[in-house]
Amino acid sequence: MKTISPSPFRALSLVSCTLFLALSTVAAEVPDEAPEAVPEEASSPLAFRFGGDVRQRQEVFDNIPILTADPAVTRGGYNNYFRTRLRLTAGVDWEDWASLDARLANEFRTRFHGQESYEWPDEAIVDQLKLSLRGLLDGRLDLTVGRQDVVLG
Repeated sequence: MKTISPSPFRALSLVSCTLFLALSTVAAEVPDEAPEAVPEEASSPLAFRFGGDVRQRQEVFDNIPILTADPAVTRGGYNNYFRTRLRLTAGVDWEDWASLDARLANEFRTRFHGQESYEWPDEAIVDQLKLSLRGLLDGRLDLTVGRQDVVLG
């Protein structure tokens, strides 16, 4: 069995998870308060949205056979690394009939056992850029143009 020495990356992951759990517990204990009455003002036709997400997973494999290379094993035998993907999203809505959405993504890997890691940030790509128009042709047509996620079901 191979052992992995502690690294700053693992410590950061542990601290992040602990902080997330602590904040979610505190947020759950805050009672809902009745909102104060706010006088109506002329609302802007634009509404901005911002967000993001982080996905982290560990991949471990050893000597996976393939037929396209010599020697016939993939990526030099034993591999053990974390893949971390960061995504930042932003959007703007024009009232209820149009929106523009964009998302930047970056993925890097932290490797163990002397393998090279990608330096952060390795590269950032435009993962999503789309324009959505709703209620065209007297409400019979919604149109989305651009790079987008397809959600089935």
